[in-house]
Amino acid sequence: MQKNTTLAFTGERFLPEISGNIELEHMHRYIFALAYAKGKTILDVASGEGYGSALLASHAAFIFGVDIAEDAVAHARRKYQLPNLEFRLGSCSKIPLLDGTVDLVVSFETIEHHDEHEQMLAEIKRVLKPNGMVIVSSPDKAIYTDKPDYHNRFHVKELYREEFEALFRTRFKNVVSLGQKVMFGSGIIPDGEGTQTAFTSVDSGGATSRPGLVEAMYNLIMASDAALPTAPLSFLDVGIDASEAVKTWKATVAQRDGDIQYLQGKLAEQSAQIAEYLHHLDRINAWKWFRLGLFFDRLIRAPLRLVAHRRSNVIADERPGSIGSTHTETDNFGTSSPKFAIEAANPAVAEELLSYQPKVSLSDDEPGHASANSKFISSKSQIAFLDASTAKVAIIIHAYYLDVFKVIIKSLGDVDVRHKIFITTVPGNAVEVNSIMECTKFDYEIFVYENRGRDVLPSYRC
Repeated sequence: MQKNTTLAFTGERFLPEISGNIELEHMHRYIFALAYAKGKTILDVASGEGYGSALLASHAAFIFGVDIAEDAVAHARRKYQLPNLEFRLGSCSKIPLLDGTVDLVVSFETIEHHDEHEQMLAEIKRVLKPNGMVIVSSPDKAIYTDKPDYHNRFHVKELYREEFEALFRTRFKNVVSLGQKVMFGSGIIPDGEGTQTAFTSVDSGGATSRPGLVEAMYNLIMASDAALPTAPLSFLDVGIDASEAVKTWKATVAQRDGDIQYLQGKLAEQSAQIAEYLHHLDRINAWKWFRLGLFFDRLIRAPLRLVAHRRSNVIADERPGSIGSTHTETDNFGTSSPKFAIEAANPAVAEELLSYQPKVSLSDDEPGHASANSKFISSKSQIAFLDASTAKVAIIIHAYYLDVFKVIIKSLGDVDVRHKIFITTVPGNAVEVNSIMECTKFDYEIFVYENRGRDVLPSYRC
């Protein structure tokens, strides 16, 4: 017997390497037929891959395997080379055997794949010896198809149990009907020979019971013109672990275990990185010069922030998405100046958004120190103040956001050219700011400073 060949799995034809319910169903039928194979000449109609014929050959005198698929026959001939086994190409409606050749015909899950049912039974009857027996299986259409509303594309004509049994009664004098299904439960089986062998199905509550198998997925027929042997109870005991449900859950659990292991590995990597970062941070914090630098930074910046708060004022332009409005407050010097009031619901968010507002101030003194006479612009409509002013005005703009800066310059388009614009900006914006101003009519100067934070207008002198 050679085992170095393969046959493609079509989704319908069973192969020995396929596990699950389909394995239990197919193997059990051949094991059941094995009890009647000893010393017999047997025909396996639709022998497929050949595993069933090879199993029966272990007890039979000789067995013919017949199949309509050339690739299946070629595969079986190469894989199962036994002296009492022969595979032939043929169909169930034209079996390549002489009349009265075999003692037993088996054909499992074949009849539903075509509609030549009468021809198939006529051929089986022809090749059987006068007292020969046939064992055939087919899915019960009521349970296999109707109940789950499932349609197998490989099936041509399925039969209900009554139709299946009636078909054989027209050809054979004696017919016994059996049922098969994969099931989970508890079995109480007669122990020993000579005991009662009737089978009863009961529900989980014990309220109902009936003879035979309830809702069998497959029907089996034993038929012969001679008296039939007693069909024994047959239970293929392979354990619950062989069921499709258990195999599926095991595969799912294995997949989840793999995912968990992978995530745990990633978590360990990130934890190691965090520990490394914390270690370096501790070393930096422990460096005395670093802590001293932080101390002087806070010491110097605190008064500068206070001065900047007194000297610079924030206004909100009227671009879409503005979240603020202006109102006037009086500082400790009695000077009225507009302040920016945040209307956001979250104070933390409001404070962050405030730091992104453009800074614009207006003074009639030379820029350098704001005076009590300073004026502040909080909207485009207040630009008209510049036209009404008789003095030469210094317009001070901090160009941090270029899109906002362009809007401000555009709003100053009609302002008297006698006013001068002083612009502070960061190094990265200097070229663009100069390009924008070259297209205007204003006298202007640009002062470039390193960025000291979005919230602080760089101090400068003209």
